[in-house]
Amino acid sequence: MKRPFAFDPWLLILIIALTLIGAVAIQSGHTDALIKIQPKGALATYKPAINHLMFALIGIVAMAVIARTPFNSWRKLASGFLIVTVALNLLPAFGLFVIERNEAARWVQLPFLPFQFQPSEILKFATIVLFAVALEAFAHKRLATKHYLYSGIWLVGLAAVAIFQRDFGTAFVILLLAATVAWVGGIRMTYFAAAVAVFVVLLGVYFHTGDEFRKDRIRAWLNPAYSVQGVNYQPNRAVDAIVSGGLFGKGVGSGQEKRNYSETSTDFVFATIAEETGLFGGLVVLSLLGALWWRLRHIASKADREFARLAIYGAAAWIGYQTLLNVAMVTRLLPTVGIPLPFISMGGTNLVLIIALMGFAHRSANRTLPENDR
Repeated sequence: MKRPFAFDPWLLILIIALTLIGAVAIQSGHTDALIKIQPKGALATYKPAINHLMFALIGIVAMAVIARTPFNSWRKLASGFLIVTVALNLLPAFGLFVIERNEAARWVQLPFLPFQFQPSEILKFATIVLFAVALEAFAHKRLATKHYLYSGIWLVGLAAVAIFQRDFGTAFVILLLAATVAWVGGIRMTYFAAAVAVFVVLLGVYFHTGDEFRKDRIRAWLNPAYSVQGVNYQPNRAVDAIVSGGLFGKGVGSGQEKRNYSETSTDFVFATIAEETGLFGGLVVLSLLGALWWRLRHIASKADREFARLAIYGAAAWIGYQTLLNVAMVTRLLPTVGIPLPFISMGGTNLVLIIALMGFAHRSANRTLPENDR
């Protein structure tokens, strides 16, 4: 009789805890008080939190599907997955079905779908999975140097697609994820460095000939007093919110500074958390994210399949890099680049995919499956 499939309990606990915190933070970012008694339209009042939880549920279903999918299947799916990923990301690149926000054309609304999604987030997932598939093949078959070159071409291509969408944050994360998976997979870094060099040259050309909006963000980061009512307004107000929170904050739903900037539940949600729960609350969130990162690394270190090891290390890198970049952006250590805080920021595409990616860790951690089915 086939034994039941088991999930890793610590991963589930951390994912659920972070998602619930995200729902509360998102709701608080949309209302002056989290708990409001309204005789009519109560569900509409809490729509931001409900949407976050609905996307999390979709992610959990996808996670369960991935957890039940044999690792060997991903090698067969890789080519088709790459084609679909590139095709979806060419839509905003060519202005097809695009929804533009904050001067960035990153969202797509297909006629047959009731929701919008962000194709560039799929690039991060694809980078991890495709590099894990390729590097496992390199490790087992000792493929020729030209195959390393192909991986470099993939990397430059995926990052370039993100740049065409003016999504430099995603392009940077793709480079970091690819570098991490490549390093863990033992690839010669000279090949990877060559791909990065080409990408940097292309990025330099783009910035030199690009729009002033991106250049203004760099100038604003270097000079906090630059255009206070323009590009610098939001990051400056976010820092004010963090400082005003003190040690234990003003109380959930009671933040005042959050009224002064717009992205209170998306890229700058950490400022909302810090204002309302203080330094203590901010550290709790970072500790939970750190615990999840550590758990993933622990599972990856014990994985008995190279693909699983690389994919799980990639998942840990995704969470780690996005957390560091988001907090650095909110605290003005980096310019505003549009990187969400994992599990916390509002954004269905990122939430679904990052939860789905945890399925690889659940499958690897599970010890009830027969060896030849892993």
